[in-house]
Amino acid sequence: MDENIDPFTGEWLSRRILEEWGWPENKGGRERGKDYNHSTFNDLIITGLIGFRVREDGSFEVNPLVPKEWEYFCLDCLYSHGKEITIIYDKLGLQYNMGIGLAVYIDGIKVACSEELGRLVVLSNVNNI
Repeated sequence: MDENIDPFTGEWLSRRILEEWGWPENKGGRERGKDYNHSTFNDLIITGLIGFRVREDGSFEVNPLVPKEWEYFCLDCLYSHGKEITIIYDKLGLQYNMGIGLAVYIDGIKVACSEELGRLVVLSNVNNI
């Protein structure tokens, strides 16, 4: 129940219900869910920082907004349309030993890459996604 958010206001519905019930201690009281960041935090990292966005046609893009000082990052085990997606950036090619720059893998196969950190588009016909 703690994951239910009003799509128009962003209000946590369980907190409103608990408030209406007088914050009963046997339901977690006023503190219930105060440190909860499960789904929304991941979304900020995946779509914001890494810039992964699925398009209507099933293709997707990766447009990282990471700080210029970052020399590497990896987002692994991201699932979309039944495929496992891995996004790797390795500025010097020394961290992961999989090449220099930004690369996108679908089910372990490299489908897009660039030596520069920037926008990559993976079309829906790649690997039948």
